[in-house]
Amino acid sequence: MQRLHRAPLVAIATVLRTLPFLALYALAGCAEDYTGRDGNGIVIDSIRPTEGYPGTVFRLYGRGFSPIADSNHVFINGTAASVGDPASLSTLLVTVPYEATTGTVMIKAAGLRGSGPAFTVLDIPRIDLADTYTEGKTLTIIGDHFATDIRLLEVYFNGEKMSIYNAGKTNDGRQYLETPYPPSGGDNPISIVVVSEGIKSLPYTYTVKPQLNELEYFNNIDGNTYVSTTISLYGQYFGLDAPGNEIQLADGSGPFTGDMKIVRWSPYRIDLEAVATNSAFSTIAVVVHGVTSDTLFFRY
Repeated sequence: MQRLHRAPLVAIATVLRTLPFLALYALAGCAEDYTGRDGNGIVIDSIRPTEGYPGTVFRLYGRGFSPIADSNHVFINGTAASVGDPASLSTLLVTVPYEATTGTVMIKAAGLRGSGPAFTVLDIPRIDLADTYTEGKTLTIIGDHFATDIRLLEVYFNGEKMSIYNAGKTNDGRQYLETPYPPSGGDNPISIVVVSEGIKSLPYTYTVKPQLNELEYFNNIDGNTYVSTTISLYGQYFGLDAPGNEIQLADGSGPFTGDMKIVRWSPYRIDLEAVATNSAFSTIAVVVHGVTSDTLFFRY
């Protein structure tokens, strides 16, 4: 009689008993691999490059991304960044926004989240102050992180390139540049952008002081009564839009009472329609976004 050996049978039984645990272990391993470093479903392996100026496009490598670019929400130190095409499950193209600061890159997609290494945002030119020291002739722009050699600088007012007279450092070590005073027509406030060695600053809003030069009256008389008067104000830097701007009447010996409304507003002329219930002796000024012109004597 042939004897059966028990050892192989025991080994086979052991393998059969172990298979379910091996399968579970394998599944657990896959799940662990997919959940990523923060346990929420997306892995960020690396970014290339790891530093750059705003506007830089870097590649985000990992797993679990959406192949639809707009479905991936990427943040750099909490600031949202745009994701462009092409996108895949493992690679994304991310553009560094101008508002971003150095910090961790994080992504949200399909209700899942992953975080990765930090991206270092390099300093861009910064405008801290723009002011005039020679009225109507020169505007001085002060800030940091821009060159002091005018050959490496550009400056734009409302998108229009301006000349640069001079550049250098202030007594406290900050950078400055001098440009012609802003043109009198068009928008006020203006948007100023400095470009240093090809790197662009964020826009800086500067309100030019409005200049009120003269008044002109056009009267509509009914007998001895002034029914209405059109008052035209002439000057510069009034800006294009009346909303947000105003006409200011200062108290005088006979404060104006009645109704006054703006019927036309342009960079050089403002027309007012006034209907008063009294004679007024006062001063009048133009206010553009909180900046007030010098006053002229106003009589109604």
